[in-house]
Amino acid sequence: MKISLLTFAFFILSSFGAKACGICGALMPGYIVASDKNHWISTGCRYDGFGVFPGFSGSSIQMQHLDLQAKVMIKNKVEVIAMLPYQIVSARSEKYVLKQYSGWCDFTLIGRRVFVKRDKNRAMRLAVGGGVELPAGNRKGEKYEPLMQPGSGSLDWIAGGTFGVRNRNLGLNSQLQLKWNGVSQDREHRANSIDFAAEGFGEKQLGKGIFIQPKCGIFGQFSGRSSVSGEVDSALSNQCYMGTSAGVNLGNKKWFINISMRKSIWNNAQNRDNNYNFGCNISLYYIL
Repeated sequence: MKISLLTFAFFILSSFGAKACGICGALMPGYIVASDKNHWISTGCRYDGFGVFPGFSGSSIQMQHLDLQAKVMIKNKVEVIAMLPYQIVSARSEKYVLKQYSGWCDFTLIGRRVFVKRDKNRAMRLAVGGGVELPAGNRKGEKYEPLMQPGSGSLDWIAGGTFGVRNRNLGLNSQLQLKWNGVSQDREHRANSIDFAAEGFGEKQLGKGIFIQPKCGIFGQFSGRSSVSGEVDSALSNQCYMGTSAGVNLGNKKWFINISMRKSIWNNAQNRDNNYNFGCNISLYYIL
C-alpha cells in the first residue's frame, strides 16, 4: 500500500496537450500529487497538428515542442509550477515545407493552494489557484501567422484547478482552466478560453517498485473572439473542439515516464482550418 500511495503522487494530465505557447490556448498540464513534499523537474517532447494552412489545399500546421518544467512545494500547502517550451512550427503541404519558424515560447508561472485527504485505500487532492504567462517568447523578425508565432507578445492571466481521486488501483483526474489574454504591441488579442480535461486510470505493479498505469479520457476547449487592431479575426475566433486521449504511465518513486496521444473528435466546422487535430507526447519526470 505504501508503494501504491507513492505512485499516485506521480500522476499527471499532460496527455491533454500542455499548452501551445498561449497561441491556441490549449490546456496547461495538471498535476495530481498525493504526497505534498514532492518537488520535481521534467523535460519532454510534444507534437501537435492543426488543420489546413490558409491558401494551401491539403496542407497542415505542425508544432513540435521541447518542454522544460519544474515544480516546488512550499510548506506542503502551495505548489509553484514553472514552464518554458521551445517551439518549432512548420506549415507543410503533402510534399513540401511551406514555412517554418522556431523560438522560445512565453514563460508560464502557476501557483496553487493544495488540499489533500487520504486514508489506507483512498486519496483525494484538490489544487486551486492561478498564474501568469509572461511575454518572453520570440517575436523578432518577420511577423508570423498567429498560430505559428512562438511568443504571444501579451501578458496573459490563468485561473483554475485540478482534482484527483483514487480508490485502491483505480482513479480519476480532472482539470479546468480559464485564460484571459492581453493585447500585444502589435494590437493582437488572442481569444480568451476555457479548457477542460478528465482522465481515468488503472494501475498494476510490475515488481521492484515499478508500476504501469494505462489511462484514457476526454478534453476540450471553448474560446471567444480574437482581434487585430480592434477588428475581429474570424479565423481565430469562437474555436471549439473536443477529443479523446489515451496513454500509459511508467515509473517508480524516483522517476516517471508519461506517453500519451490525443485526437480531436469534434470541432466547429466554421473554423476547421485552425482547429486542433492530433497530438502526442513523451515526458520524463524526476522526483527530487
